[in-house]
Amino acid sequence: MNSMTGFGRSCFRHEQFNIILEVSSVNKRHFEAVCSLPKEWQSLERALLERARGKIQRGRLRIHVRPEEASVQNSSDDWIEKNLAADLDKLEAFAKTRGIPFEPDAHLIARLASTRRTESGLPSADDVESELLKAADKALQGLVAMRAEEGKRLAEDLFERIDALEAFAADIEISAKDTANEWRDRLLQRLRKAELSIDLDDERVLKEFTLFADKADISEEITRLRSHCIQFRESLETKDAVGRKLEFVLQEISRELNTLCAKASRPETNRLGLDARNEVEKLREQVLNLE
Repeated sequence: MNSMTGFGRSCFRHEQFNIILEVSSVNKRHFEAVCSLPKEWQSLERALLERARGKIQRGRLRIHVRPEEASVQNSSDDWIEKNLAADLDKLEAFAKTRGIPFEPDAHLIARLASTRRTESGLPSADDVESELLKAADKALQGLVAMRAEEGKRLAEDLFERIDALEAFAADIEISAKDTANEWRDRLLQRLRKAELSIDLDDERVLKEFTLFADKADISEEITRLRSHCIQFRESLETKDAVGRKLEFVLQEISRELNTLCAKASRPETNRLGLDARNEVEKLREQVLNLE
């Protein structure tokens, strides 16, 4: 079981560039991935995203590739002499073929040098593809490891909370015991105080007692609540992506607790039901972080 939050980083050296690749992920109901690359390497985006899809099933993933120039050798006198001389020779040859006078001055040289400096000089996508994909695998490995570690800590918290929810179910069952008999005794007592008589064998009276007993019976809700708690715990013990499944189970648990609170005729039962619903909300907040 993994969290949806993680980070991974990798870098390598190619020619005069240090190339840094970072991957990060945050919560998202479905899988979504974005990739940030230099424009010269946009053709590698699909390959990078395919790498990620094989390792992540849920969450918003961001892949960021950043090349940094490791040296300033391109600004040396050697660079200026070789490259500017070549540029001037090409311009002169071009001018001669068209009969244009060619007299370079300092302004022209400065413009050529400025143009040279603004060029990225990045290697081609084909040149860096192999190393970049290896770096992506390494960074994704780090991200997955971080998601797994955080998922382990979340699982520990979820196990404790589902134990607490099962304890609430047991307390609710005890608090609601003999509710129908208590209601009948209180009714008869009020009737006696009012000096009214009632025939317990009257069919209409028996029907009222039966209807209330059925309305106050929460045994089915307790059974389903315990069953959902077992499903929740079993899901936590798998290695699959379980976030959406657990969200569904919690939705069903909330449904049972809502019905249970609506049926509760004792304040203590209702209070326990509300406390259990509060615990479910805490579970829901944690589950939203799971893959």
